[in-house]
Amino acid sequence: MQKNKPFITGTSVYGPFDKENSDIDIVMTYFDSEVLLEKIKLAGFEVELAQERNTNYMGFKFEIAGRQFQVIAVTPGVEYESWLYATGMMLNLEAMHDREKRIQLFTDFKKKYMKKNF
Repeated sequence: MQKNKPFITGTSVYGPFDKENSDIDIVMTYFDSEVLLEKIKLAGFEVELAQERNTNYMGFKFEIAGRQFQVIAVTPGVEYESWLYATGMMLNLEAMHDREKRIQLFTDFKKKYMKKNF
C-alpha cells in the first residue's frame, strides 16, 4: 500500500457539493504534486499556482473538461495526516452551507490533530 496516497477532500467529499461552483480538491505530497504539475503542463493545460491567488497553502489549480481541480501540496507525515484526519471528521457531520464556518471547523480539526501528534 502506498503511503501518503493522494486523496480527495472538500465539499466534493463532505458536502454540500455544488457542481456548478465547487472544484475538486486533491491532497498530495509536494513531490507527487510536482510530478503531476509537469505532466499537466506537458499536456498543454493551463495552471494557476496557489501562491498567485493568495492562498494559505501550496499547490495549483487546473481545469479539465469543464471541471476545476485544485491540488493541495503537503509534507508527508503529520501535515498530510492532519488533512486526512480533518476530512474524516467532516464526513461525520452534516453538510455545512456556511462556507466560512466550514473552513474554520476544518482548520480546527487540522490544528487539533497537529497539537495531539506534534
